[in-house]
Order: sequence, then C-alpha cells, then structure tokens
Amino acid sequence: MFLSLTPTSIALLAFVSFILPILILTRRPRHFPPGPAELPIIGNLHQLPTKCGLLATFTEWNEKYGDVIGLRVLGRPAIVLGSHRAVHEIMEKRAASCSARPKLVMIDEIAQINKYPSLNSDPVVHKQARRLFAKAFSSRGVQAYHTILITEMRRAVLTIMESNDGHAWLVPLRRAVASLTTQIVYAQEARTEDDPFFCKVMRLLKPVGMAGKTGTYVVEAFQFLKHLPGWFPGASFKHEGQELHDKCLEAVNEPYDIVRDNLAAGTAESCFVADMLQGEDGQIVMDQAAQERLKWAAGALLLAGTDTTVATLQMVLVALLQYPSVQQRAQAEFDSVIGRDRLPTIEDRENLPYCTAIMQEILRWNPVVPLCVPHQLTEDIEYNDRVLPKGSIVVANTWALSREASVYADGDTFIPERFMNPSTVLGTDGREVFGFGRRKCPGIHLSEASIFAFICTFVWAASMCPSKNWDGSELQYEDGGSVVNRPKNLPAEAKPRSQNVVEMLKNAVL
Repeated sequence: MFLSLTPTSIALLAFVSFILPILILTRRPRHFPPGPAELPIIGNLHQLPTKCGLLATFTEWNEKYGDVIGLRVLGRPAIVLGSHRAVHEIMEKRAASCSARPKLVMIDEIAQINKYPSLNSDPVVHKQARRLFAKAFSSRGVQAYHTILITEMRRAVLTIMESNDGHAWLVPLRRAVASLTTQIVYAQEARTEDDPFFCKVMRLLKPVGMAGKTGTYVVEAFQFLKHLPGWFPGASFKHEGQELHDKCLEAVNEPYDIVRDNLAAGTAESCFVADMLQGEDGQIVMDQAAQERLKWAAGALLLAGTDTTVATLQMVLVALLQYPSVQQRAQAEFDSVIGRDRLPTIEDRENLPYCTAIMQEILRWNPVVPLCVPHQLTEDIEYNDRVLPKGSIVVANTWALSREASVYADGDTFIPERFMNPSTVLGTDGREVFGFGRRKCPGIHLSEASIFAFICTFVWAASMCPSKNWDGSELQYEDGGSVVNRPKNLPAEAKPRSQNVVEMLKNAVL
C-alpha cells in the first residue's frame, strides 16, 4: 500500500526539504563566539547598519559580549576582535592562518582589480609584494626619501599658513602626500592641485576604498545578482565596476610605462619602480610576470598610503587645536633644541622626544582606520574554548583597542606623555592603525617619517588658533560609510610664529 499524498502535502514536503538544509547550514555552531541573537537564514544581517554606524555597533557589541564576538551573515561567519590580547593571539601568533583576505565580488569579479596586492585574497601574492617593499621601505631605506618628505611638508605648511582657512587645508595636504608618494614610486612630482596624475589618483581613492569594504555593495550579500545584465534595474554596480576597472588600469599603467620607457632611453631617475626594474648595468632584468606584479604593487603604494596619511595629518591639526597646552610644550621643545635660526628636519627626531610622542599619540588617539581591513581564516582557530571556523572574516576593532583601559588609561584624552614612559603602555607601540600580522602595512616607516616631518615643520613654524566664528562646539567626523576617519570641518587658523619663518620656508621650497 502506498501513502496517498495530496498536492498540499507534496508542496509542504518540498518546502521542508528545501528549507531544512538551509536552516541547518546557517545555524549558530555550538562553540562559536558569543554575539547578538540571529534570525534564521539571514543571521545578523538585519542588525548591521547599511551606511554608517558600523564602528559604534561593533564597539557596543564588544562591550556587551566580550573581546571576541561572533556574527553570521547569510551563513557566513564573521569575528570582531576588541582587545589587544585577542588580536595578538589570533592575528599575530596565528598569522599563518589569518593572513588571507575575503574574496569580494566587486573586487575579484566585476571590477577585477584584485591585482592590487592589498586587495588580493591570496597570501602568496601579498608575500611577493612585501618582498618588493622590504628594502625600499625599511627604516633605513626610507632615509633616502627624507629630503622629498620634508620638502613636501614644508610646502604644505606654507600653503596652510597663507590660506588661513581650515576648511581649505585638505587640498594642500592631499597634494603634498600624493606628490611625495609619486616622487618616491615613479619620480613624478605633483607641484599643483591641477596636476593630471594627481587628479586621477584623487578620483580613485574613495571608490577603491569603498569597493574593498565588506558590505558596500548588495551583491556581496546576494552573489547571484552578479549574473544580472548591467541594464537591469538595481544592477548599476556592474557599470560602476567596469568604470573602476578602467580607471585603475589607467592609473597603474600610465606612470609605470613612463618609467620603463625612460629606462630604455637611459633617462630614468632613481625611484622605487626604476630601482626594482633594472640591474647593475641599467637594463631591465624582470620578466613579464614579475613586471606585472611590480606594476600593481607600485599602484597599491600610491592608493593605500595617500588617504590614510592625509587624514592623519588632519588629526594632527585637530589635536593641536583642541589641546593648546600640547602645542605650547612642543614649541618650547623646538625652541630649546632647534632654535629659531634653522628649519627642523627629520634627522632631529632623536632629539625631540615630545614631538615623537605626539606622533605616536596621534596614531592612537583618533585612528584614521577605526576598523582594520578584513582578514580571513584559512583553518579553524581555538580561542578561550571557542572555535573560530575556517572561512571566517576577522576584523579588529582598532577604535576599541585605542580605548582599552588596561593598556591606555584615559583613552579619550590626548596625552603624548604616555609614550614617553614605556611602563604606561605595556605590550604595544601605538601602531595598531597600521594593521596586524602578515597584512600589516609595509609602509609604516615611510608614513611615520611623513607624519613627523609635518608635525615638526608645523609646530616649529605656526600656531593653531580657533577661528573667530567658532563657538567651541564639538568637531564633527565623517560617518558616511567611509573607510577612513577624518574631520568634516576644522574651524581654525594657522598663524605664523613670526614673519621670518614664512621667508625661511619660501627660501627652502621655492
């Protein structure tokens, strides 16, 4: 005898057969880290902000559930780390298992710009790029660029003092940082804000950063959408991806080809690309595959460092505005060590401990990358009797680390002195903003030298003063889903400490 099934029973059975495996696959594993309650199938998707507030949400969850929280989005696990201990144990000690990048549909398939090593999910590709960077951007290698760095920062400070409008300072800072980077990488200088190559780079910063940020595009959550034609309603991301692809190719190929052609003609100036390409006889020694890796690694240096360094320089000005006593003590140190008869240089750093501490505290106090770029686990990891499963996206909450009370007392306050006494910041050097493990920024020494060059030049030459129309209200920061944290407004004036410093700067850079 056969069981008689009605159409309704068949439909119900089919539905259960379809939905049950999905529920099983998306349920929370037994030893998964604690986190907010999930809904069936979508997990925590409904709790994640769509445009802004992700940092605040993660910080709140770290405070509520602990230093390691577990989330699931459409069955995909994600881990948010909120303490130095957790970051050290998972991202540093287990770096071999936590150095991949999550694959993103926009980066890998639509825009196809994953040749940038910083955006590539393969740890081998990233390792090859780090080998290229190792010598040129070591602490010793960066010394060769000191003249470029200090010259560009002097130009920026001079422009800032002459414009005397805090709302307009972003442009000269961007030009200075982009110019020093293009000189170091390609031997190309951007003397004005209208420089064509400078403009191309500026147009790429935000779209590349957003494309590399998990959750920017809905296609990352619903990957079947990638098969839609570009004309289909809601599929505008296809056109955006193609446009991004074309712009990145142009920005990568154009300056690289100029250096290569100059090498062939015997007219190339020393720079990162030229030095990597040529042998002792001045001839190109790299094969085609190696040249392709170099081309994209050079492009990554320009994109990865420009926006974050500029935002950090803005934070320097914010700190000097909000903490006048810090500015006064720094100026006293300069007047004592440097005097008023010469301009400071990067080589003065070892004799300027307070100025160096300001740089370290800037990196900690208001980290310009408050959530580190996501990593991905290539195998299961155990932590505190919890299992972080293979394939999990891992994000360090850099903002939470900067406020961890056991490491940084009174973390909301700008206190450079904390870095002048190593016993007050045990177990950290204040470099959390540069990332962790094998994905740590390879340009740390270049970035720090640039920041120090700006601090020493600005503090020696000028004083930050509040604008006459500033009512003392709290400064606002961008929170529109941007990867980089920067002030929206800077109601300040930069007043020269004397007319003589203006003339000295002009003579040094013009």
